[in-house]
Amino acid sequence: MVIDAGHGGKDPGCHGVNFKEKNIALAVSLKLGHYLEDNDKSVKVVYTRSTDVFVPLNDRAEIANKNHADFFICIHLNASPNHDANGSATYVMRTGKADANLEVEKRENSSILLEKNYKTTYGGYDPDSPTGNIIFSMYQNLYLTQSLDLAAKIQDEYSQVEKRKDNRVKQAGFLVLWRTAMPSLLTEIGFLTNPDEEKFMGSQKGEDEIAKCIFLAFEQYKSEKENSAYDPKSYTFKQFVVQNTDTTKIDTAQHNNSDSATIAPIKKDTIVKKDQSKPQKHFKTDSVVPKKIDTTTIKHNLPTKDTNTKVNRMKDALRGLKVDSVAQKKPDSITKPKKHIDTTVIRKTNPVIKPDTNKVCFKVQFILSDHALAKNDKRFDNLSDIDFYVDNKIYKYTAGCFAQLSDATALQKKLRDEGYKDAFIVAFKGKRRITIKEAQAK
Repeated sequence: MVIDAGHGGKDPGCHGVNFKEKNIALAVSLKLGHYLEDNDKSVKVVYTRSTDVFVPLNDRAEIANKNHADFFICIHLNASPNHDANGSATYVMRTGKADANLEVEKRENSSILLEKNYKTTYGGYDPDSPTGNIIFSMYQNLYLTQSLDLAAKIQDEYSQVEKRKDNRVKQAGFLVLWRTAMPSLLTEIGFLTNPDEEKFMGSQKGEDEIAKCIFLAFEQYKSEKENSAYDPKSYTFKQFVVQNTDTTKIDTAQHNNSDSATIAPIKKDTIVKKDQSKPQKHFKTDSVVPKKIDTTTIKHNLPTKDTNTKVNRMKDALRGLKVDSVAQKKPDSITKPKKHIDTTVIRKTNPVIKPDTNKVCFKVQFILSDHALAKNDKRFDNLSDIDFYVDNKIYKYTAGCFAQLSDATALQKKLRDEGYKDAFIVAFKGKRRITIKEAQAK
C-alpha cells in the first residue's frame, strides 16, 4: 500500500488557527503506516513523503505505480468559508462531470501551480479552467468498484468516532488519483476551518482515532477479498506520537509516561520509502461496473378492457353463491343508477409468513454500484436469489442464499471463473449482515 500525506514543504494546504493541513495529514499517514506494519506483515507500506517536503502530484502517482501498489490512499483535510462546516468525506475518481465537488477539486489540484512546466507535465491541464476539470472522464474507471468499496468502509468507521458527521462517499477529478494504475481514493478527514474539528484532528487522540479508522476499514476490505476472518479486537495499537510543530501546545502529555510510545518529529528530509524488501500481497483486480443511469421504466399492469370483461364473466358465474356464509344480494329492480355491489369471491389464503430473522444465509457479493441496477440487468442472468443491500450510498449486489458455506464457496468460484475476480462471501442473519465467524457459530 502507498500512503500519500497531502501537500508538504512549500505547499501547506489549508489551515486553521493553530494547524496546517500538511502536518496533520503527515501525522495521520505515519500512524496509519505504523499500525499496518505492526499488525499486518503481508502489507508493505510505502510513503510518498515521510517528512515535511514538497512532492509534485505527478511524482506521487509515479511512486505508487513503480511500487506496483495494491492501493493508493491520500490523506487530506478540508476547508470552508463556513466555519460550522464539519464531518468527513472520502472521494474516488469520478467518471463524469460533477459540479458539486468542483471547488474541492480545484483547491486540491492547485498544488500543481507550484511545479515547473506543470502544463506540459499534465497535458495542458489548468486547475482554474472549467473545462480543465472534466478531462478525467474515463480514468480510474477500471478500479472504481474496489475504490468505492474501501471508501464506503472508511466512511463507516469515521461515523463511529466522536459521532463525526458522515459526508458520504463522493466522486471528483483529483490529479493525484488521475494516473494511478490501482484502486485509489482521497479522504478528507475533517474541516480544519471548524474550531472543534481542528482541536480534535490536531490532537494525538484525534490523529490516533482517524488512523485507526482507515486501518480497520482496510483490514476489513482485505479480509473480504481474501475470504479470511476479520476481528477488529485482534489488533494492537502501540502508541506512536508525532510531534506537530505548528503549535507550542503539542498534545503529548498522555504519552509521556509510556515506555511503548515512539515519537516521530516532523522534519524536512527527502522522500523515504519504507520496508521495500518485505513481500507484498497483491489483490486481484475486480470486474468493472461502468456508471450507468438506470432508465428502466416500471409499467404498472392496469386493467384493460379485455381483462375487465373476463372479471365480469367470472362475477356473473359466481352470482348466487355464498361467500364465507354471506349471501349475495340480488340487484334491485329499479331503473335509476345504483351502487355497484362487488360480487368477487373472497377466497381464504394462508397467513403471510414473516421472514425468519434468525435464519443465517451465506451469499456471494459480486457487484458494487453507485446507483441501483435494473432487475433485468444481463449480469444477473443464470443467477438465482439476486439481492442487494445499501452501504453508505453504495449498492452491493449478492447472488445465492445458502445454509452451508461450502455451497457459497462453489458459487464464488463460478463467479470468479466468469470474470468477477473480486467476488467474495458474505453472511446475513435475516436482513442484518454478520461476519463469517458469527455465521459459522450459529
